[in-house]
Amino acid sequence: MRTGLLLLSTILLVSSLALGQAPAATPDAELQKKKKELDELVVRLLDQTIADAGGLRLHQNRAVAYAMAGNLYWKFDDKRSRELFRSAAGEIVAHNLEVEREKLESAGSDPYMYVYEFVDVNDVRPEVLPMIAARDAGLALELLFQTRPASLTAAMARAGEPGSQGDFGTFNPASQRVSQEVALEQRLLMMAAGDDPEKIVTLIKESMARGVSYNIIPLLQKLHKKEAEKALDLGGEVIKKLAASDVAKSQLEMRTALSFLQYAVKPPAAPNAKEPPF
Repeated sequence: MRTGLLLLSTILLVSSLALGQAPAATPDAELQKKKKELDELVVRLLDQTIADAGGLRLHQNRAVAYAMAGNLYWKFDDKRSRELFRSAAGEIVAHNLEVEREKLESAGSDPYMYVYEFVDVNDVRPEVLPMIAARDAGLALELLFQTRPASLTAAMARAGEPGSQGDFGTFNPASQRVSQEVALEQRLLMMAAGDDPEKIVTLIKESMARGVSYNIIPLLQKLHKKEAEKALDLGGEVIKKLAASDVAKSQLEMRTALSFLQYAVKPPAAPNAKEPPF
């Protein structure tokens, strides 16, 4: 606990130093000298923070510490930042493995364990991944898939299958967790896509390779504003894939198919519309 508090204090100190500015009246030469000295101090403190993070007992605490340090390191060395972000992901994977092992050990001894299969109050992915995405959205998206727990991956694969939701009553942790993960993936996809049509096309094709999900539609919409013909061609490929699948067995694919149908029955755009209809 003490190590964690000291580490947090150091990170807050580094943040304040990194954001601090020299007085405007300082001559340029002196200003540059002070800035260099301040930058060197910040880097030294960051290096010490990173070393201290290894002493934290819990994987999730180390993950947050590495992510915060990587975020602050970005202005000095983006390569080092990415290494720290990957270290944070490694700690999350280690945490996931511990949680999965604990669930296996508790199986059969707790009649309510199935209710908490998808509940992890110590999950730091929603905190760490957006922090990484603010610096490198493509890397954050890559780490999203690497750090996705095995139980969640399985739940997403069987989402919508008869009986897959379990008897949870009004509280359905599996469905809620899948929805949260889909929303996080969509957020990171949109950040990674940016405004580059080629990057958007690549992300759409990569998403299709994992299966057809609702995440594809916002990407197609974004591409349509840039290159409508490419968006229509890719949209056609998505529809063919949906038509070839049994959407009755997948709630996610069913929702995607219904969304495409909604666009199909929309009234035509007004003649003076600034953008062509999707």
